[in-house]
Amino acid sequence: MLGSIKEVFAFTRGETIALCVLLAITLIGGGLVIYDHSRQSLPPRLIFEALETEPAKVTETAPSMPEHKPQTVALPTRPLRLNLNTAPAESLQLLPLVGATLSRRIVEYRTQHGPFASVDQLVAVNGIGKKNLEKLRPYLICE
Repeated sequence: MLGSIKEVFAFTRGETIALCVLLAITLIGGGLVIYDHSRQSLPPRLIFEALETEPAKVTETAPSMPEHKPQTVALPTRPLRLNLNTAPAESLQLLPLVGATLSRRIVEYRTQHGPFASVDQLVAVNGIGKKNLEKLRPYLICE
């Protein structure tokens, strides 16, 4: 028979310390992996509106490979912007200067007063002044 439990699990002081360090590293690493996965599993829903329908065509060639055929890539002609009238609070939080509270206020204002007629109407929301509006303007459209 194997003997008593004390004889089977008898470790020296060095072995005990090594096992404790390995256990701590495993627990911390596992916790970090779980934390990182939980942050990525529910990404915010993004709603961007393309301002033009015709994409620009860019041709790329590989200079080191002469037999390489040119590859055509479609790029939007203008940057994508967030539609202020359809964007959920999670998307609004991705804008500079807009956090959870301010995005919630924007959505509440839109719900109470109807869709925004222009981006300038955003100053009516508590917490957005003229300076902040000018910083947000490049990222927003109203349709």
